Amino acid sequence: MTSKKSYGWRGKILEVDLTSAKIEEKELPENLKRDYIGGSGLNARLFYDLVKGNSTLDPLSPENPLIFGFGPVVGTAFPSATRFTVTAKSPLTRIFGDSNAGGYFAIKTKQAGYDHIIVKGRSTKPVALLVEKGKKPQLIDAVSLWGLDTYETDEEIEKLYGKDCESARIGPAGENLVRYANIFSGRKRVGANGRAGMGCIMGSKKLKAIIVKGEGTVPAARPKQLSELSKKYREIWGKGPGTAANSEYGTLILIAQIGAEVGVNNDQKKISPEQLESYDLEKFLSTYKDGKTACSRCPVGCSQKWKVEEGKFKGERGDKIEFGHYIHLGPLLGIFDFPTLFHLADITNRMGMDCTQFGWNLSMAMECFQRGILGSEATGGVELNWGDDEMVAQMIMSVAKREGFGNILAESIPEMIQKIGPESKPYGFHTKGMTFPYNRKGVLPMSLASSVGARGADHMKGHPFSALVGSREMLERILSGGMKITRC
Repeated sequence: MTSKKSYGWRGKILEVDLTSAKIEEKELPENLKRDYIGGSGLNARLFYDLVKGNSTLDPLSPENPLIFGFGPVVGTAFPSATRFTVTAKSPLTRIFGDSNAGGYFAIKTKQAGYDHIIVKGRSTKPVALLVEKGKKPQLIDAVSLWGLDTYETDEEIEKLYGKDCESARIGPAGENLVRYANIFSGRKRVGANGRAGMGCIMGSKKLKAIIVKGEGTVPAARPKQLSELSKKYREIWGKGPGTAANSEYGTLILIAQIGAEVGVNNDQKKISPEQLESYDLEKFLSTYKDGKTACSRCPVGCSQKWKVEEGKFKGERGDKIEFGHYIHLGPLLGIFDFPTLFHLADITNRMGMDCTQFGWNLSMAMECFQRGILGSEATGGVELNWGDDEMVAQMIMSVAKREGFGNILAESIPEMIQKIGPESKPYGFHTKGMTFPYNRKGVLPMSLASSVGARGADHMKGHPFSALVGSREMLERILSGGMKITRC
C-alpha cells in the first residue's frame, strides 16, 4: 500500500557519487515537500544545502552537484505535467543556474520511483546511469557512446536498452565543456535543458546519459477530483485562443506576433519587412512542416518536425525547431531562409548546445570582424561574414570540439571580451554572463525579465508572455485588485 505521504511525491531521492561509484536511495524529507514548490523549488533548496559556505566553488569541480528535480504533479494523470528542472552552479555565469525541459523523461523517472536525482563527484571514464523501476540503479560503461551526437546517442541507447526507455544525454559540446552545452532528452518528443550550461556540468563529470525505464501512473490522494480537474484543464487548454496556432506552428507563431522586433547582424538594425517575409509561416506549413510531436498528455503538441525537399539542403529533415532558433541562427547572423535555419538548428541540436548563447557569441564576433577589431589571423583564417551559412556551420562544429576560434566562442561573453580585447565590449550583450533570449529593446516586458533574472538574462522566471502578446485580460488577473492595464 502506498502511504498518503507519497501521493504525488514518490518519497525518494537518488544520490549518485561518480567518484566512488556509490549509489544510495534517501527519503525525501517531509519539510521539503511542505515548504518548497515543485522540482525547481526543492532543487534550489537541495543545492543550497550542498554548497553553502563554499562561495568559491568551481562549477567544473567534482564538488559541484548536479540535481534533477521532478515535481509532485509530474507522472500523474494531470495534462502536460511533464517538466523537470536541472540545477547546479552554472559554468556560464558562475552563479546559481537551473534549466527546464519537457517531453517524457520526467514521466519515466517518476514512474521509476524518484523525485530527485543528485549527481556528485566525477568518473574517471564515461559512464551512464541506468534507472529501472523495481531494479537497483547502476552505473554502466558509456565509452562507446562518448563522441556521439545527441540523436546518435539516443539511437544507440534504444538498441542497447529498448524502445521503452527515455534518456537525458549530452553531445560533443557537453563532453568538451562548452560553457553553454545543454542536455537533450526524450524520444517521442525531444526536450532540451538549454540555458545555463547544465550539459557542461554533465560533461565535467564524465556522465554521458541518464537512462530511465518506468511504467504506470503516479498515484493521487483524490483520484476522482484529480480526474475532474484534469478534464477541466484539458478542455480549457484544448479550446484556448492560442491553442490552434501553437499546435499548428509551435513557438514559431511568435514570428507573426513579435518577429518584426527581431534584430539583424548582432542587433545593429531591426529586421526589414522584406527580410521578415522570407520567414513566412504559411510557407513553413505548405512547404516544410513534416508533422509534430507532443509532451505527455498535452492537448497542444507544439514541437514541429520539418523536411527540405529541394535546394542546397535537399533530403534533410529533423525536429525541435523553435522561435529561439529563428532569432539566433537566422536574422541575428544575417540568414533569411527556412532551409538554412533548419540545417543550422539541427547541427546545434545534435552537438548539444544552447542556440541562444551561441548565436549571440558568434554575432558579437562577426560584428568585431566587420569593424576590424578581429582579423582572419585571430579566427584561424575564417572570415566571419554576415549570412555565410557554411561559416556558421563550421563555427558550430568548432565550438562543439573547442577547436581553433571555436575555443573562444565556447566561453561566455565576458570571457570573450577578455580574450578579444576591450574594444569588443560594446558589441557583447548579456546579463550576468548569460545572453538575451528575446529582443529586449522593442519588447519591454522581456527587457525587464532579462535584466533582473536571478540566473542571468532570463525569460522564464518572470511572467512576460501575457504582456508580450498583448493579453491585458490575463495581466489584470495576474496583478489582481482590479488593476487596469493601459499599455503592454
